[in-house]
Amino acid sequence: MPIGSAPFHFAAAAHAAQERDSSGTFGIKIIATVGPSCASPTVLCEIARAGMCVARINASHSSPQERQTLFEAVRAAQKKLKVPFATLLDLKGPEVRTTNLKPVTLTQGSEIVLTVRQQRTQEGTAVLVLSLSGIRTLAFLRRRMRVFLNDGAQILEVTDEGETQVKARVVVGGDIAPRRGVQFPDATTVLRGITAQDARDIAWGATMGFDAVAVSFVKNASDIRRARSLLARYDSRALLIAKIETAEALDHFQDILRLSDGIMVARGDLALAIPAERVPVVQKELVREARAAGKYAIVATQMLETMTRNPSPTRAEISDVANAVLDGADALMLSAETAIGDYPVAAVETMRRIAAEAQTYKEPWDIPLRKSAKDMPALNERISLSVAGQAARLARDVGAACIVAFTETGTTARLVSRSQGGIPILVVSQHADTLRQAMFGYGLIPAARPARYTKRSRFSSLARAAARASGLARAYEPIVVISGSIFGKLGETNTLTVIAA
Repeated sequence: MPIGSAPFHFAAAAHAAQERDSSGTFGIKIIATVGPSCASPTVLCEIARAGMCVARINASHSSPQERQTLFEAVRAAQKKLKVPFATLLDLKGPEVRTTNLKPVTLTQGSEIVLTVRQQRTQEGTAVLVLSLSGIRTLAFLRRRMRVFLNDGAQILEVTDEGETQVKARVVVGGDIAPRRGVQFPDATTVLRGITAQDARDIAWGATMGFDAVAVSFVKNASDIRRARSLLARYDSRALLIAKIETAEALDHFQDILRLSDGIMVARGDLALAIPAERVPVVQKELVREARAAGKYAIVATQMLETMTRNPSPTRAEISDVANAVLDGADALMLSAETAIGDYPVAAVETMRRIAAEAQTYKEPWDIPLRKSAKDMPALNERISLSVAGQAARLARDVGAACIVAFTETGTTARLVSRSQGGIPILVVSQHADTLRQAMFGYGLIPAARPARYTKRSRFSSLARAAARASGLARAYEPIVVISGSIFGKLGETNTLTVIAA
């Protein structure tokens, strides 16, 4: 049975709102990676209470059985808390690794042979031979191109080209542990965007009912189309998050963004694909573009890395988290900090406090809302975008306690949240997956639409009930309601109303 298949009710929404509002994180969302350090339902409940809005399971560092066990722990925590936090499956994607079974030492200035032929690593010979897995050819490499090993800790420079093997000089040496990652920052590789393993993981994730799937090492729009088609086979409505971590993805970013539901600025591998000093500016540009398009923006990698082994972050990490909030991200992600760290709950609490403080400095964002409306191709999309922008501005002008967004797919709420104006947005939907997916968006708080409310004539009373039950509005406080004139019809957001709670 998929997570959260039963509908959420106003009581659960009220609990969620109080949890997020009291912690100061109803605005920015926190994604926590589930791993050995938080694999029990008890610890997951603590992390959720601390501020986790999305539980991420990383397919790169777990076996199918381990993923199933983690997923069941997440499901148990969700049922216990009755709070609709979302689930994210992060695909492994194509990757190249060394095949050495024991540590290997590279000496600066020495020569090395890289080969795709699977053979035992040869040490003690005139030239070290290192085999690579996950790739069939090295013909795309040219002389003077760099090869990064072990996340760039060791650097090689190609000196001789070949189809299945190349020679390289060690520019930066050191010890390589078994099965380290390999990157080719100067080359366009021939790796497939969606691997056979990814396809199997998508099938499993769709069957389990994951709310979102993150596609790793996206190169172009075809990778997103392929992932979307695989989800469609299983009638999955999961969000697709494109991880931007290659130079090719930057070249095709607008096409990727158009077909995705959101992006993740995966700064670790991105800093290997482009000069590391460019990453902070690129992060700001990507987040801004995602917001202008009405797509979710996630910032990830090493945000509180020190807290993997220490109880407090560095000052630089505090600034990094705060600046990601100020950049306009919808969500921030913790990886090793919660998956294998010694202080998983403290890491979430720390990120929540930093984010809450940074949010006090944020100002509403208006200009791109008006600018991007002209670029939307369909009339109903232009209307929805404009009405959503006006909802945020109207709520600020009348001092609304909250915005109540009626939505089938979550798109309406997502468009309203782009302004990040500091006013909570209550997401009302009869679809459980839409409610959970709202946990990716800035300022979004999920509620529910009871089945008996199916007529538009009663939507005002439903909006009042939702606003009061959530604790976001008291009697007679103004609230802004956004919906479609045809209640429950997809893509018809065109009605904006101000009523008293």
